[in-house]
Amino acid sequence: MTYPPDPQQPYGAGPQQPYGAPPPNLPPPPSSYGDQPSYGQPQYGQPAPGDPQYGQPQFNQPPYGQPAYGQPPYGQPPHGQPPYGQPPKKSSGGKIALFVIGGVVALCLVFGIIGAVAYNMRDTDSGSSSDSPSYSAPLGGSDAPTPGSTQQGSDGALNKPVRDGDAEFVVKSVKCGVTSVGQYTQYKPKGQFCLVDATVKNLGSSPLGLTVASANEAFTKSGEKYDLDITGSVAANEDTSKFLSDVAPGSSTEVTWAWDIPAGQTITKLTLYESFGSDGVSVTVS
Repeated sequence: MTYPPDPQQPYGAGPQQPYGAPPPNLPPPPSSYGDQPSYGQPQYGQPAPGDPQYGQPQFNQPPYGQPAYGQPPYGQPPHGQPPYGQPPKKSSGGKIALFVIGGVVALCLVFGIIGAVAYNMRDTDSGSSSDSPSYSAPLGGSDAPTPGSTQQGSDGALNKPVRDGDAEFVVKSVKCGVTSVGQYTQYKPKGQFCLVDATVKNLGSSPLGLTVASANEAFTKSGEKYDLDITGSVAANEDTSKFLSDVAPGSSTEVTWAWDIPAGQTITKLTLYESFGSDGVSVTVS
């Protein structure tokens, strides 16, 4: 339906819109479903082409919470570094120094014992060459054994007390086949060590020296005699200075003696001495 031109409308003006009609050139009303993206544009809330999905890592990036390639996990030290909280490695220099000191102390003790032995042997030789007369104890004197006492000079056996002078010995055990002795420095025998555990008691009224143990002797089944191994004996005792000490009157001490004998042999008898000039006492051990 057309309307005639309005004579009152200015020249060049367009025709008026009917009442209630929308003005011309306005955009269409929005859709009830919301604005729709143009062709080639992402939906609302969706990433643009080439962008990672929400929650997904960028290209060449590790997943969230994971370390980048070549990087250590969170909380771990860089590669080549020790883990946190690890104590520094202890140097072995302290142990080496301890072994060296122990060896030096043991050698000093050995030389000290050798010196004491040489000094005592000199005194013994001097006393034996003197012109002073000797006297024999009368019968029934103080050297006569009393009931229950140790028989002086008699042969003994394992766990049986024997006496030489003022020293009483009780040999408790003999162990052969030992390949080394020592707490800090290990000493090895040429053949094998035979270790003898014994108790030494001082029955006299003056101190009893233990350096005389260097005069003790061991015999094998074939009758071969072996001298005490001083170095092995010092190292075999927990208290390495024991052989430089004395046993007080009425006191006793535990000792370990060591003999270096050929492998495969055993000790059958010992000869123990109270002093370098004493007669000694034999102990059968096997």
